[in-house]
Amino acid sequence: MAPQESATMAEQVLQALNLFHNTTDEDTRKTAERFLEDFESTDAAWEVCHLLLENSVDLKCKHFAARTFKSKVLKSFADMSDADQLGLRDMVFHHVNRVNGKDERAVMVALCVALADIALQMPSWNDAVSDVIARYGENSSYTPILLELLTVIPEEMTDEKLKLSASRRKYLQERLKQNGARIVALLNGMINRPDASKDADFMAKIYDCLGIWADEGALTVYNALHTPLLQNLFLYLSDINTPVVLHESCARCLSASMQDFVKEASSSKSKLKELVESTLRFEEHYCITLQKEDVERCKNYVRVFAELAECLVKENEERGTDIFEFPRLLDLLLVCCNHPEHEVVEMVIDVWPIMYESTTGRGKKNRNGEVLKDCFLKLLLALWKSCRPDPDGDWIAEKDDEFQDYRKHVAEIVFEICPGIGYRESWEALVRLMSANQNQWDAVESSLFLMSSVASQMAHEDSSLVSPIIGALTSMPTIPKVGFQHTILNFFGYLAPWFERNNEYTDKVLTIIVNSLPVQKLSDPATWALQEMSFHCRSHMVKYFHEIMSLLGRLERQGLTEDEMASISNAAVNILNDMPQQSQLQCLKEICDIVRTPLRDITTSARNGQISKSDTARLIIWINHLAEVFKHLDVKSHKDIIVELVHTLWPLLADVAQLFLRDQDVMEKVIRALRYMVRFLGKESGVSVLPVFAKFTDLYTSAPQSSMLYLASVLVDEFGELPDMREGFASMLESLSPATFNLLNSENAVRQNPDIVADYFRTCKRLAEKAFIVLVLHPRLQDIMRFSLLCSESTSQEANHAVFAFWESLLQAGRNCIRGTNPDDNRGQPVMRELLRIFASEMESKALLGVYLNITTAIDAVHVMDPISGFEQEGLTPPGMLDYALRSVPAPRTNDGKMPLMESHLSTFREVMAKRGSEDSKIAALSTFINVYR
Repeated sequence: MAPQESATMAEQVLQALNLFHNTTDEDTRKTAERFLEDFESTDAAWEVCHLLLENSVDLKCKHFAARTFKSKVLKSFADMSDADQLGLRDMVFHHVNRVNGKDERAVMVALCVALADIALQMPSWNDAVSDVIARYGENSSYTPILLELLTVIPEEMTDEKLKLSASRRKYLQERLKQNGARIVALLNGMINRPDASKDADFMAKIYDCLGIWADEGALTVYNALHTPLLQNLFLYLSDINTPVVLHESCARCLSASMQDFVKEASSSKSKLKELVESTLRFEEHYCITLQKEDVERCKNYVRVFAELAECLVKENEERGTDIFEFPRLLDLLLVCCNHPEHEVVEMVIDVWPIMYESTTGRGKKNRNGEVLKDCFLKLLLALWKSCRPDPDGDWIAEKDDEFQDYRKHVAEIVFEICPGIGYRESWEALVRLMSANQNQWDAVESSLFLMSSVASQMAHEDSSLVSPIIGALTSMPTIPKVGFQHTILNFFGYLAPWFERNNEYTDKVLTIIVNSLPVQKLSDPATWALQEMSFHCRSHMVKYFHEIMSLLGRLERQGLTEDEMASISNAAVNILNDMPQQSQLQCLKEICDIVRTPLRDITTSARNGQISKSDTARLIIWINHLAEVFKHLDVKSHKDIIVELVHTLWPLLADVAQLFLRDQDVMEKVIRALRYMVRFLGKESGVSVLPVFAKFTDLYTSAPQSSMLYLASVLVDEFGELPDMREGFASMLESLSPATFNLLNSENAVRQNPDIVADYFRTCKRLAEKAFIVLVLHPRLQDIMRFSLLCSESTSQEANHAVFAFWESLLQAGRNCIRGTNPDDNRGQPVMRELLRIFASEMESKALLGVYLNITTAIDAVHVMDPISGFEQEGLTPPGMLDYALRSVPAPRTNDGKMPLMESHLSTFREVMAKRGSEDSKIAALSTFINVYR
């Protein structure tokens, strides 16, 4: 790019950044964001970001440029020439060297990550670690850069987005291990510098670096135990006055090193005992920080204790190390579970299910069952305490409420450990806690909450265990706390399988649930409990159907969420499905009539320009209700009458689509409802759906949306085999294709619209499978193929897969056509032969290149390459398909930058792909070949 063009582009980026960070207009901000995203994918971004980093003084601008370097290195570096790679590396080094002070730390980190990704992907840069040490190790002013690079190089090894072959990763891991001792020596030297110990941030960074190398298995920390680096680590952790940032870094480092410590110590019981006892010495410091209410340092100690326990459990599976030989460690874990702050408890509770799984797995004799059961009962008590809400408050679960997230986590843990106690014993233990604290609502609530985790397993237990609880809950005159009611309703939902077998309480429970529906703060658990009860107690709930229907309108206006409305819809359909046949049709009409009224009211308001956001939200909820009804509807009789009933709803949905064409959320719900209606009606309604779909194809040409393409794929899947539908599908393809091509014809359009790509080719795939003759004789076929070649380069996993799945189905159907003898086959054969002659080589090239670039899976590629190989052997494609495809892939290089001798690998690959063999062997051959080729 010319200097003037780069300067102009840089100015445009500055303007977009200014709008993005400073504008209050959301549409303007999104426009700026899209511009910046598109800019990042351009080739000009390299030079422009270089200019921004060179000349700009604005930190936000420099940070954006550094992040762009990072993202582009991740996506595009592997495709660059050797010279360009070397030039880019030197450019990034240049900008890293110019970073000044803590204010620019974010810029420095982004550039260091970019440099790390370059090092990992650049075969000719064999020893980046030694290089950066040589470059920055002698000048103390560069130590922050050196530390950051030494931290991110091993850290980036775990990034799956990097285009590294298995052999390259293995090579890099070996190089890291070779440098492990050198890193320990270097870090030891850093902590011995004058005044280093006074800079807590600097020391924390040293231990973060050490922890990353240990976590990657690149160095053996056990061998460095007697170095100042490790000795100081234990001293810092033992001092409760160590600055928090350094204390936390040391805890992270020790936790990352723990697996190495345990592995080395497991060779001797005395060594292992010494390791555990030395770690347990931190118990005293934990207790002091607990008394001081120092939560952050408590968390650091708990992290170490939990990691030690988890490593011992894992080592037990490999070498027979038994954590139960250290009862003091188990007791300490339980002490940590009694910490008053739930975020501390949460750090240690995951150890217990892992411990249970390791001792009770298949074929294992649980010698410590009673010990573990005793631990679990103590753990249950600790978790019960930690789950008690504030007795003076009245909480309601919110999505962003950390305490509620913690309680959900605890519920999962309780469900996993209860088999170790026994479901009955767990239930009885919680009942005892409830009875002993029955005058404290928060204690009773916590018991019920944890009992919900066990409730689904109580259906086959003695009813006397559950009946007293239900009797007490259903006879309470008032429940003082809304949060308590919330828990009770959820409790009823989890106990639905029990009510199915013990229906003497069902009416009382259903009355409580139905009466809670109109209470706004209780609608969520009430609707869910209603759904669960309707599934397990259907026949008992028929009498509640009309009452629920009469509540629907009022409930929707109080602001039910989509999920809550969906739960009511599912409940209604569950009840309807279990009704006598003569009642089902009338009740379905009642459901449709209830939906029809608000839809008409809202569309009328929309026509008059009087629509509000709340109206749109209501519209979405009602359409979603309709979709849920037909999704779960299971009515076998009166199908012809139901078809007529559905046909009365289609024009209404078409009106909604016309009025809300630009609202993607509404359109997706409309299409979803139509989809389930079509699926329910089945092939009997085939031709009758064409007029309504013609309406939607017309709308698609005005405002293309992926949801309409998805509906097209559903229709083809459902009705594609019906001869009467061929003309309609041909017209559909003629309408959809030009609008799709026009939308995706601009620069970056394929990347920006992965849903359109995926759903368009999903439709084409189903045409190939269900109505091949419509597709193969369509005048747009070659345009579709050219368009598919373009879209095969999409980096979206779903879109890329859709293209290759279309090719796979086309080739399979084409093979059947060429071998067939019916009239349709005779018409399709010359077209298919011509298609193979023109496009087969390009399809194979895109498959091979896609695997090389890591945008196409080996499975998808083989599903295309294998049939093309078969066609080649039959003389239906030009010869040398594989050799032609290899020309599209960049030339391979070894770690020293030289060209390898690929002939033996290529010969093996050709042989496997050419012969008739299993699909798995060809996938493995392709994966191996590409890894070697890289």
